[in-house]
Amino acid sequence: MRQTDVLLCALFAQSLRSYFCAKNTQSKPPLRKALCIKEDMKNYLSLICLSLLGCGDIDRDSAVAYAEAATVSLIEKGICASREECSKNGYIFWEGASLLGDKVHINLYKTDDAEVISAVQEAIFSARSERDAGVILTVYSSEHGTKRVRLFQGTWE
Repeated sequence: MRQTDVLLCALFAQSLRSYFCAKNTQSKPPLRKALCIKEDMKNYLSLICLSLLGCGDIDRDSAVAYAEAATVSLIEKGICASREECSKNGYIFWEGASLLGDKVHINLYKTDDAEVISAVQEAIFSARSERDAGVILTVYSSEHGTKRVRLFQGTWE
């Protein structure tokens, strides 16, 4: 599950909890009505949680393998000295395949050097031969979290 989905569920649960635990009896509905609302909310909450189970990363292992291959190529090209430095500086972000798609996403940031992009492409392509999931590589010259300036997007089935 994505972090935003977890936060939304937690916020929804907190609001339900505060509603049913309110100390002011004037703001609370009659008990019979509250119990009906509580049952309805329980059904809705169950439905929301079940629908969120389908979200998220299906092929996490492939995404991690592709990201690792890309990180190794960045280290070999001298962009960063270690995996930790690559991670800390926000060069690579990944997302597993979703239910709607069968490809994992690898996003490379702060890169506009053609040699580096080519090396990352080759690393992902060679890692692709060992995996079932397709991969989409997107390269941005901008930093993660800023307005995206996309330079390249490649897909391997």
